Amino acid sequence: PNFLHPLTRKALLTRSFTSFNSTRSVRVDEEINVHGLNLTDMLEEIWQMHPQIANFRREDAHKKITCQESRVCLKVIEPCNEQDITVLPIHDSFIVKKQHVQTLEAKMIEAYQVLGFVSAPWVVEARC
Repeated sequence: PNFLHPLTRKALLTRSFTSFNSTRSVRVDEEINVHGLNLTDMLEEIWQMHPQIANFRREDAHKKITCQESRVCLKVIEPCNEQDITVLPIHDSFIVKKQHVQTLEAKMIEAYQVLGFVSAPWVVEARC
């Protein structure tokens, strides 16, 4: 469903750190389809899922986010390396060979749990 669209969710979250009116910023972005979405409710739900960084809204939050993303990356990459699985991190995403997708997903879930995150990783199979 549109409510779970990752681009909308990420735009709301990241813009809430730097924009006084993040919902308006997302709503006027022509690259994001927000038709029929209640962005205010969506943003509040997102913040409830990320209590570790919720206190950093409209502050110098990008530093905290970058740190948290790095922690997740390390918690995913290290155990994959121990199993000789090559992982290519790209910002907050990972690429692995198709036969390792289930292992990657399991390691991502473990990393989120170990670090105390409530949200679940979003796994998408690329068609290349």
